[in-house]
Amino acid sequence: MKIHHIEDGSIKIKIYRKPTHTDQYLLWASEHPTAHKLSVVRTLYDRTKVITDNHDREEEENHIKQALKACNYPNWAINKGKREVQRNNKEEKKKKGSRPENLGMVTLPYVRGVTERVQRAMRKHHIITPVKPHIKLRQILVHPKDQIPPEKKCDVIYEIPCLTCNKMYIGETGRQFGTRKKEHQKECEKETSGTLTRATRMKATQENLKSAISDHCKRENHLMNWDAAKVIRTESNKFHRWIKEAVEIRKRASKTVNRDEGAYQLSHTWDTVLQGRPRLYEKPPEHPRGHGHPTTSGGMENSI
Repeated sequence: MKIHHIEDGSIKIKIYRKPTHTDQYLLWASEHPTAHKLSVVRTLYDRTKVITDNHDREEEENHIKQALKACNYPNWAINKGKREVQRNNKEEKKKKGSRPENLGMVTLPYVRGVTERVQRAMRKHHIITPVKPHIKLRQILVHPKDQIPPEKKCDVIYEIPCLTCNKMYIGETGRQFGTRKKEHQKECEKETSGTLTRATRMKATQENLKSAISDHCKRENHLMNWDAAKVIRTESNKFHRWIKEAVEIRKRASKTVNRDEGAYQLSHTWDTVLQGRPRLYEKPPEHPRGHGHPTTSGGMENSI
């Protein structure tokens, strides 16, 4: 606020703007919901209504209108925001009291043309749907911290592929990924350092080693691709990390060398989501008549 002292002892309050103020607000063409843009209009007009008096209000409203037009706001949006501010608060409270009670709230990411349809569907069931931007410029441009090398990352879910076959090992650790990988590598080199004969192979099948990686390398005589090992996800919460590890194992299903499904027992009801919905029916291939194609009477032609 900018306060002026009048000679008669009274004060006069106006809106204060810094000399460097550029009147730059949320652009109308930006990827934000219309409700967020209308809230910019309402905020500016509401501030004018609360702070300024009737003599200076017209000048301030003209300044707001010019600033919003510079940000490509259409006239209908400016007028609508102004009308909503001028409404009586008592009438608004009466309208809110007549509305049915909201049954819940769901926060939606904003995708133009999609979020509006979901909001309309939720509104029919009296569910509040606040919206947030899907991607912000801050997420794309601002990186205040140096990127941590994958080997030094902690609290991770990682993947180590096999060099011989197309399978992989999924694991989790709260320590540095590089430390855990070296432990796996050291154990595998220790177990596979000797010559693997038929007798030692049969003996290896009866032993359960500490890690599923060393177990796979010893029994199958395979090598792991340590250079291709990578961090899949990061999670500082230990329990949540167990859940994410179980999800990654279930997503790859038979392509893993893991002996179990992780520390967390994930329900198999998620299989259709994580592994893809299986086909319920496949039409059998058509065969030409005379080559084992079943007849309408239920027999087989050219049967022996």
